[in-house]
Amino acid sequence: MIELHQTYNRKITDLLSHQMTLQRFIQAQLTKAFPQLKPIDPDVILVNTYRTQPPAEPVLISTQTLSQALINKVAQIHVNAVTGSPNAEEHGADTQIVFYNNGPAGGAQNTLEHQGSLLTLAQNIATRFPEALSSYWNRSPEGPFKQPSRLAQLLGLHRQMLSTEAALRFEDGTLSETGKKLIDTAFQYPTLEVRERELPAGDRPGVYPIRIDDNCANGALLAGCFLITRSDGSSAEAPYTASDTRSIGLDDTTGPVVLYTPGEGFEEFASAGDAREELMQRINNGGEKANQLLKSLPVSVEHSRAPQWGDDLLLGFAPVTGDVVAQTLPQLLQRQADEVNDAMQYGFAEAQTATQSARTPSLLSAETVASVNDAADLSLHFDGSNALLARNEQLNNKLQPQWLKELTLEQETTYRELDEAEHKSLAHLQPLLGSIPSLNTFAKQLLAQALKVKLQDRYPNAQIDPDNVMVQITTQPPGNSGLSGTQNAPKPKIDNTSLTEMALMNTAPWKDNSLTSTWTARVVDANANYLLTLDKTFLEELISQTDVGGQYLKLLDEKLSPTATSDEARALPNAWKELQKARMAKDAFITSLDPDAYLNKQKIAEQWIKATLEHDDSTTWPIVKGASIVSHSVAVDGKPVQGMLVIKPTNHPSLVLYSPDAPDGRPFREIVDEDQLNELLNTAQWKTYMDQRVSPADRYGIYDDLFLPGISRWLKTFAADHEAGIRLNPIKGSISDSLYMQELELLRARALVQMTTSADVSARSTVNKLMFAADMSQLLLSLTPVNPGISALTRLSKAALRALRASGRSLPRLLTQPGQWGAVYTDFAMAASGIPLLRRTRLRPVFRAPAHTPQQRLAISPATAGAPSHHPAPVPVTLSEGLPSRIPIQSPTPAHTAQTLNRGDLGAHALDNQLLAAIPVRATGPQQIAGKWLIRYTDNSGINRPYEVSPAFKFESGYVNVVNPQTGQRVATLLSKGNGEWAPIGLPGGLKLPDQLRTTIGRSAVPVPATSVEMGMSKTIQGGESTLSTRGLSDCSALAVLSGWNGKTYNTRTLMHLQGSNLEAPLNGRKGFDAVRELQASLKSGDKVILVGGSLSESKIGLATTLSQTDSSGRQPLLDLISTEGVSFEMAGASGVDVMADGSYTLVEGGAGTVDDALKKWIIDFAKD
Repeated sequence: MIELHQTYNRKITDLLSHQMTLQRFIQAQLTKAFPQLKPIDPDVILVNTYRTQPPAEPVLISTQTLSQALINKVAQIHVNAVTGSPNAEEHGADTQIVFYNNGPAGGAQNTLEHQGSLLTLAQNIATRFPEALSSYWNRSPEGPFKQPSRLAQLLGLHRQMLSTEAALRFEDGTLSETGKKLIDTAFQYPTLEVRERELPAGDRPGVYPIRIDDNCANGALLAGCFLITRSDGSSAEAPYTASDTRSIGLDDTTGPVVLYTPGEGFEEFASAGDAREELMQRINNGGEKANQLLKSLPVSVEHSRAPQWGDDLLLGFAPVTGDVVAQTLPQLLQRQADEVNDAMQYGFAEAQTATQSARTPSLLSAETVASVNDAADLSLHFDGSNALLARNEQLNNKLQPQWLKELTLEQETTYRELDEAEHKSLAHLQPLLGSIPSLNTFAKQLLAQALKVKLQDRYPNAQIDPDNVMVQITTQPPGNSGLSGTQNAPKPKIDNTSLTEMALMNTAPWKDNSLTSTWTARVVDANANYLLTLDKTFLEELISQTDVGGQYLKLLDEKLSPTATSDEARALPNAWKELQKARMAKDAFITSLDPDAYLNKQKIAEQWIKATLEHDDSTTWPIVKGASIVSHSVAVDGKPVQGMLVIKPTNHPSLVLYSPDAPDGRPFREIVDEDQLNELLNTAQWKTYMDQRVSPADRYGIYDDLFLPGISRWLKTFAADHEAGIRLNPIKGSISDSLYMQELELLRARALVQMTTSADVSARSTVNKLMFAADMSQLLLSLTPVNPGISALTRLSKAALRALRASGRSLPRLLTQPGQWGAVYTDFAMAASGIPLLRRTRLRPVFRAPAHTPQQRLAISPATAGAPSHHPAPVPVTLSEGLPSRIPIQSPTPAHTAQTLNRGDLGAHALDNQLLAAIPVRATGPQQIAGKWLIRYTDNSGINRPYEVSPAFKFESGYVNVVNPQTGQRVATLLSKGNGEWAPIGLPGGLKLPDQLRTTIGRSAVPVPATSVEMGMSKTIQGGESTLSTRGLSDCSALAVLSGWNGKTYNTRTLMHLQGSNLEAPLNGRKGFDAVRELQASLKSGDKVILVGGSLSESKIGLATTLSQTDSSGRQPLLDLISTEGVSFEMAGASGVDVMADGSYTLVEGGAGTVDDALKKWIIDFAKD
């Protein structure tokens, strides 16, 4: 079923990846305008404008490139579309526009014939790209057989993939039989009409889209998300009639339910209220999961959402008449068009600004192309990889032993902090890895540049992609002499490959087979226009001189060598080692909880582990209970097993085995003696485990010839002695160095195996050096998840999904065994190369409550609106994602004392009392007056007044949202008591309900006026009194630096939203380290610094880790910043912060709050250590 899911997903991603791109679209428009040109480069076509005054010669007014002319025209068209101004030619009847290009070798300019005007060309580029995308989806592919439209194919494949996912989830136990039946029934009867015709009332599931309140009558759809309920609210005694609305509320009468979202796949809940609660928390927690849901809204609705918009989810559900899956498509295509238009408007406006600078802009800047193509990408909605990740997490939790499901609150907290430390180490490593291009990317860059140099004279402006240069290799096998002595000429063998692939092939030297094979390469430009054909001699010379492998090895030698001396070169190995230490510390903690990890209750072996982790260097290994503790590597038949360690005291027979991602999931275990260790490691599953982690090669004598001297020296330590069996070898030096070298040895050996497939290969062949580079580059993948910035703690973004597709990998293939995703950090390279993994799930706690303990949303019974309900909607418990968090604090049980109901102070939002004068109060709900829906409500003032409510009330099962009549923003949520009166369940900012009625419904909007700071950005305000605000802090942190106190306000105020709390991550396009150093240089006595850790980075360890970051020169800029003499420093934890001009700040509710002085000192001291 995983293979079937993968097949459907591959077909879907093929459809997505072949839609029109901005580059191809603009080239198509240029081709229509200049049909005689091949290729077309708008940067070299000149646009001359002349003033005509017959009979005199025309006078040249201006000259610009076609790129400059089109950028200005397109940008102006976008402005006109906003202002409503007509598009018109800039010049009158006495002007003339002529297009030229330069002749060869500086010859005379050639006048170009063109179709249509410059304005027409610009209008097509500015407005018709969304049409081209729509045409792609709504048309059938060309071919000999009639096919459905691509949109119909997408819908069919999507439905098949969802059905397969449900079947897979049922088989592996992550979906119940009831849930599977609900999904099957909903897909079998996809429309409301069919369900009501074929299924009896009372035994009929309901299928509902998910909507949010956008102040429109029907609400806005979360495209691609839907809910399936056991009952649609009808019964045999009370079947629906034609006039019934068929809406349902949040109670449990229609449950159980199944929720589907593209990011999480299918999830089961007891009631619709539970599903909504979970979805709301997911949105308000931020991160990629919330972003994916945000990107399913219409663009206009997305832009109007505050950072925590989960409370906008409607408080009820209404069905659509059609297919709930199919109704997603029109909205997504409209969103695609709107998002593309926004991206193009911004990109061309930026390009127009660039035309005013000294540099000459390009019509297709890399930034604009990336932004527009990203806007057009529909991967988040249809790629099934994220749903498979969610399935795997649930499977992990299911397979964990019982003791990991029964941890205390303190144990859960400790695990979260250790997990956060590992996550921080990974976040530090990722940008270092991101600076190393993949081998294919590196090869393409070198080959493209080499082709450009070689073809400069003939095609100076051609853009040639080596991936699109197809090489045909024709090989003539030797003939055979028959009985008659005649020569039989067999048919030649013809192979086709790209130039990039050919440069990376492991073939015999070309001169050895030059008599039996011929090569030809057909070269095309960026528009697929034929340029020329290259012969074998040209290709041999090109590939040999380019020396992709040699150049790539030099790059890797600089980046990966553990003996490098420069700070920059040491950064990556050191970061890898820190990640390894963090992981081992977390593994050790898990082992301390495992009741079967140690041989006796004294847990003496736990002290051995602790001593080993605290003393990495063999020269400082300690004495524990009179015995020296020595760490050993494990070798099988003379070859080290990557990642395995044995910790052994000198005077004790027992030992501790460390085996990351072991077959049974246990990282550390105590073993009686070496005989029992050999018995364990000789079992079938452990042999398979070790086979994946030892060298697949059995030759050690040729690496000196194959690899650079720098790499060879530090690999020689692993030249094995070929002693048979399992051996323990004491580690000389540091443990982390040994583990890092084992990783490199394994990669080297894989390269050797590939090279030995041809006996004729020269050990010094440039081509064969590439094979080591290819496998060496897998180190980047073995240390990180699919894409930098992505881990099992989140979901794959658009960029990550594209990277997965582009590199030919398939996430479903990586998930064929339970728990594989949990170990992607270290084993992605193995899975990507097709090596099977044998692993159970990695041990980790199954938390009884999520890291963010949400408040319970209490339902108010109409009969007892002023008292707490006896049936609160339960807070859904998400099986742990392993997310770090602040230390959870259990709230005391509130005393049930009588309190006066706080009805809020809403008078400022009341309407003219005459609007409802003399109109009787309706018990059934709001009343429509002059196109607005109104209710009467009595707030704390005791005055009964009319208020406007959101028109979406009819879907909300008795709930209404009171809105500000000027802005349309929600100010309170009320529940009908059924007699024309209303009870409050959510009040505006600053107001508190009694503890029994407190809810999580309030949203934290960015204050107005304010300057909002997005993730990865830094903004500075000079003077004035405006506020700096940021939201959505999860694993991120906010850093505010205030200077220039004038007695009332700080004159210069900077707020940074540090992505992942990591100073290596980009901040306004450069490293955060650089920005912090600049600020530190400008600070003086009296200035102020504020650090706010996000919801995943606000623990004391998290804040200390953020402060302790070290740059390439060994400095700690954040600690230097807060240590500046006379500068005050405050710390806090929250998911958002507003920093006022006077230095005060407001935290978004729900975080750890302000850190007191004692804890602040502890955090700073910990960071300095």
